[in-house]
Amino acid sequence: MGQTIPVGFLEAILRFSRSGDPDPYNVVLGYRHNGDVDQGAFDLASAVFGAALRPQIEGGSSSYDGATFLIGAASPPYVIGASIAGIGGGSNGVATAPQNCATLITKNTDFPGRRGRGRIFHPFCPETVTSSGILPSSYVTQVTEAYEALVDLSVLLTPPGPNWQMVVLHSPGISPEGSPSDVVSLTGQNLIATQRRRLR
Repeated sequence: MGQTIPVGFLEAILRFSRSGDPDPYNVVLGYRHNGDVDQGAFDLASAVFGAALRPQIEGGSSSYDGATFLIGAASPPYVIGASIAGIGGGSNGVATAPQNCATLITKNTDFPGRRGRGRIFHPFCPETVTSSGILPSSYVTQVTEAYEALVDLSVLLTPPGPNWQMVVLHSPGISPEGSPSDVVSLTGQNLIATQRRRLR
């Protein structure tokens, strides 16, 4: 069962790409939008995402390509999309780990238990990951701090973003009526995250 996007909330799908790789990389963040969902808010949000995350994209041929916003609505269509163009690449040119590697950041909420947390998989890990899968602590701190600047878009970064608060969107039944939980903190994980294929 998929995630629920209730009225008053949205899902931001941040798109990244790397030259030579036909598949995009997506980072998904949920927000309470407080009614601030006009075109100006979308443009500001996309710019804020790019400003925070472009410096964290490893590899000289990587880019941030903008965001798509899925908005919960009261009547059909229940999800409304608004695609916003990116503001270009720019990176530090560091060699990267294979495409299936990511930095894992945990979204912490006040909702108890494992189900009350969410995850961010940030692409483009540096090639300096150890043979046992440990990322440099300085890199993990840097990336985590960049996402922390996106928890409350109304007060952090310059220029300030729209009046949005990051949340974890749940499947129905996880919390009362699938109600989203506010993200209160983020925790970066030093162990690299990789795609795992499960055969059935």
